[in-house]
Amino acid sequence: ASPLIEPPRPESEPQEQNGRRQTMKSISEIAHEFRIKYGLGGNEPTREQLIEILNRTAELEARTGNHASDSQIREIVAAVCPTTGHYKYASLGYQHMRELLVQLQMQVQKGR
Repeated sequence: ASPLIEPPRPESEPQEQNGRRQTMKSISEIAHEFRIKYGLGGNEPTREQLIEILNRTAELEARTGNHASDSQIREIVAAVCPTTGHYKYASLGYQHMRELLVQLQMQVQKGR
């Protein structure tokens, strides 16, 4: 599958997206943000579930030639994580979730 947005950069190089510099998040930090965005239970998503979400998103994007929409990502998360929507947290925006998917891809490629 092709990269979601762009190939990984060295870890020492902060990312700049939407005009702001960001530090690479760990997989556990990315999991926490997924938990908030999609109302997941405390044990979800696991590393394996995150990788499955990433793979399904990449497959969808390769098949359609477009970035997955917010609703498509939500459907993928719901298919992978049984507790989707069971909890209510403050929500994260779509662009923030896209940035998390890119960071997740980089972390997985580095083998973390």
